[in-house]
Amino acid sequence: MANPLIRRYQYPLLRPPQVWIYGIIYLSAVALILIVNLMFFAKETILVNEEPWKLFRNLHIQFAIFQFILLWILAPYNVSTVISGEMLQKSYDFTRLLPLSARQKIAGIVMGRNLVIFFMAAVNFLFFLAFGLAGQLSLPILAEWVLFLLSISLLFCLLALLMSMHPTKKRGNFFVPMLALIFCFGFPYFLIVLHESFEGKTANVLFYCWQIPSLLLISGFALYFAGWAFLGGLRWFTKEYDPLFSPLGAIVFLVLYLVLVLGLFYPYFLSQRSMESYPERIFFGFWMFGLIAVGLLPVGARKTYEKYLEMSRLCSPSKLSVCWLLRRSNLMLAAVLYLLWVCFCSYACWFGPIPISLFLVFAAVMGTFFCVLILLFETSITLSPVYPKLGYLTGFLFILYLFLPYILAALFEIDFLTAFSPLGYFNYAYEHYQEGMPVSPAILNIFFCLMPGRLVLLRYSQIVAMRKGLSSDSPLTVAAS
Repeated sequence: MANPLIRRYQYPLLRPPQVWIYGIIYLSAVALILIVNLMFFAKETILVNEEPWKLFRNLHIQFAIFQFILLWILAPYNVSTVISGEMLQKSYDFTRLLPLSARQKIAGIVMGRNLVIFFMAAVNFLFFLAFGLAGQLSLPILAEWVLFLLSISLLFCLLALLMSMHPTKKRGNFFVPMLALIFCFGFPYFLIVLHESFEGKTANVLFYCWQIPSLLLISGFALYFAGWAFLGGLRWFTKEYDPLFSPLGAIVFLVLYLVLVLGLFYPYFLSQRSMESYPERIFFGFWMFGLIAVGLLPVGARKTYEKYLEMSRLCSPSKLSVCWLLRRSNLMLAAVLYLLWVCFCSYACWFGPIPISLFLVFAAVMGTFFCVLILLFETSITLSPVYPKLGYLTGFLFILYLFLPYILAALFEIDFLTAFSPLGYFNYAYEHYQEGMPVSPAILNIFFCLMPGRLVLLRYSQIVAMRKGLSSDSPLTVAAS
């Protein structure tokens, strides 16, 4: 408890008038689970002569669900409300100025805000392990489960903290809808894995050439993303107004991410049966996972207009130019990320029946879609000081660009029109890749790039002209002349 942030949250959470309330709630829940299961088991034993170990496995599963609620829902939710709560109490600036390192602040918030939850989870793990062993489950399976629960909880807590940063008074808690999505889509898979555990087995997954238990593989991916979320938190607490990723950090993240995703698809690339049965699922699946990261990373690594001004101030006027600014812009980073994706996917094409020339045509056309989206995004950033509400228009154009072709295709009953949307083109190429990749959407995309591209270059030239004008009017320059 040397961390002052943990001590700060300890006092209101562990006060005697409140501790006994938490204790009664937890003990009542545990007692209810035990009593209901004992009564149900007694009834089943009389009717069908159930074996005792099945009772313990049922209890093991129910305490696993209890851990799911504690560690994956309640703990992240508590973390997600810290920053907004500090703002409400007008103590956020005090928290920021505490003489603590960024690591201590993150640990203090995550641990301190969840002292009661983590204590309940620790007790819960004792029941979880005891009933698992009594239910004839092996120690390796139980260890995999413990790592699985803790790694996902760590990831969610760090993501909750990351999403609660950049606080404003009008902004809601974005992690609440994310929790709803996690519960809707993650809970069914959680129950499937629980059912496998009930049978006393875990599925193995091929990762490159190694057989790895699925729980361990998911835990490894969760720890990878949790590590980057932790680095993002460190970056926020040390460089508050910088983007989540540095350009180098975004590139390293994408390379490592693609290496991990390639490990999942690599066994299918080598499987002759898979290549003959459903090659499009394998290759388009790998392409899609990469494109998702390529599309999201420029948002996390975006430079603001103020950052461009700061960069131009640090450059000498003789070297400053539109090309110099372009090389350090969001556009250049997006282009590098896209080319990295193209390189990894081109390497994957060597393993299968889809020729690399076909993929390069697909990548070129998808690249034009990417250019339209990234230019709209950069236009919104560079013009935001002049038009503060331009982001709303950009968001509307994004939605229109994605879904208007689907509306027109349904209206005119022409399926090919969906190919003029980035989502529709991907789906159309997936279904008709054997007929060749259509290139006509690229022509329209190039036309769409002209106006935002011109606006972005105009703003870059204004930054350069303004900075050179300020440097020429400085007292040192005037004295020298």
